[in-house]
Amino acid sequence: LETLDSLSQRRGYNNRSEAIRDILRSALAQEATQQHGTQGFAVLSYVYEHEKRDLASRIVSTQHHHHDLSVATLHVHINHDDCLEIAVLKGDMGDVQHFADDVIAQRGVRHGHLQCLPKED
Repeated sequence: LETLDSLSQRRGYNNRSEAIRDILRSALAQEATQQHGTQGFAVLSYVYEHEKRDLASRIVSTQHHHHDLSVATLHVHINHDDCLEIAVLKGDMGDVQHFADDVIAQRGVRHGHLQCLPKED
C-alpha cells in the first residue's frame, strides 16, 4: 500500500480509488490492443541516425508502405547526427504493431517505443 500511496501522491490523485481506477483502465486498454482486429490509435517514437546507411530512406519507404496507418509524423533534429520521429498511427492494432516492429528493427534505430490506445466506442 505504501507504493500505491506514493504513486497516488506523486500523480496527484485524491485517493487510492482514483489511482486504482487509472491503473486498471490502462491495463484493460493495453490488453485490448493485443487482440487482432482491434481498431485504435498509437504513438510510435524512435531516435535514428539520419546518415547511417540510407536509414532515413528505408524508414520513409516503410512509412509509405504503411501509408494507410499514418495520421501524422513529427520530425525533430536532436543534434548533427540524430533525429527523433514521432508518428501518430490509426488502424488495426496488429497492423500498427507490425509497422512499429518494421521501423524499430531497422539498424540504427534506437529508443523505439509504441504506445497503443484502443478505439473507444
